[in-house]
Amino acid sequence: MITNGWSWSPEHTRRAIGAGLENVAFSLDGPESAHDTVRAKPGSYARVMAAIDDCVAAGLPASVVTHINALNARSLREFRQTLHEHGVSSWQIQMGNPAGTMGEHRELVLAPEELLWLVPEIAAIRTEHPRRPKVFVADNVGYYGRYERALRDRGAAICFWIGCRAGCQVIGIESNGNVKGCLSLPSSRHGLDEFVEGNLRDTPLRELWNRPGAFAFNRAFDTARLAGFCGTCRFADICRGGCSWSAFCRTGNRFDNPLCFYRVAVEQGRWDLIDDGEIDRAAHEAGSGDGGAVPVG
Repeated sequence: MITNGWSWSPEHTRRAIGAGLENVAFSLDGPESAHDTVRAKPGSYARVMAAIDDCVAAGLPASVVTHINALNARSLREFRQTLHEHGVSSWQIQMGNPAGTMGEHRELVLAPEELLWLVPEIAAIRTEHPRRPKVFVADNVGYYGRYERALRDRGAAICFWIGCRAGCQVIGIESNGNVKGCLSLPSSRHGLDEFVEGNLRDTPLRELWNRPGAFAFNRAFDTARLAGFCGTCRFADICRGGCSWSAFCRTGNRFDNPLCFYRVAVEQGRWDLIDDGEIDRAAHEAGSGDGGAVPVG
């Protein structure tokens, strides 16, 4: 369960434990000044911290989800220490995208070029300090280059990005019943409906999921649809253009994604950041052979 924590109370903690909830994640966007500025609600940070402390004290694991923006990007290490001191179990980091309210505040949105220092910083935070909270990067952080393993290695056989799973292994259901491949994808709030597959009030979820042609932007993926740098990239058939929402909201094209570490490194001539070793070979082996078919299920 994810909440902004504004109205969370000890009663919510008690009911969550009674219901068998195993973890609650709080949106917390950096140190107090950064979080309260982004949320436009003075006192929001204090409320979230109080909620986290209450959960931890009651034995309910608490996690934090943070979107990176211009106000908090340079204080990630210090912020993780704060989360550690409050007993947070895991921390997800994701890039802030120029959409919704943040689209009205472009000064907060990091440019793709910032990835050249930010990705190494996040990789170092994940690997240099293994203590809690465990750090996980979201699907719009990366991709490839010399830090890919450090970003995504969780001890599994595959430790690199293998494409957007929206509509293939992930599904999102909005509060009004709209079904999308991923909750981050746009819908009525953004004045768009091309990623909405239907509504649960009209059609059962099983039927929407199994409908021929559903989630075509991912299930019917073909490398020929990739545009710009993505269309010529050596990782095209395995990366598939990275995070669908990040690509769409930054270029208007789900298949052209400038928010890519490898892309920026190549465009900036930073060959020292490009790794042609084990990860590269494994990615090419994983991505070759089927022309881009995506498994469903």
